[in-house]
Amino acid sequence: MSEAQLSAAIVELAELLGWRVFTVRRSDRAIVASRTGAGFPDLVMVRSGRLLAVELKRARAKPTAEQHTWLAALGGCPGVEVDVWRPAQWHDGAIERALRATPDGGS
Repeated sequence: MSEAQLSAAIVELAELLGWRVFTVRRSDRAIVASRTGAGFPDLVMVRSGRLLAVELKRARAKPTAEQHTWLAALGGCPGVEVDVWRPAQWHDGAIERALRATPDGGS
């Protein structure tokens, strides 16, 4: 499963579950209007008081230093959940569980 396929599957499921989703296709080619914009997460999703910022990676790929910096900055904000998702987490249901979870952590 490619990163693009993973992204498409997640966006489809998230929207079916009522999430508002922001994503940029080919974020590596996006025009960044600031020096600190590089590495912004692939997906930002909001639903029922939850905000998820997620970096998508292929099986063995690692986030860049800029991606780590963004995830750390966002994760330091109250109520923002950050993660790195890979195809294995799609296949084992972890991503679906995360998207179905409620703000209090339940399902």
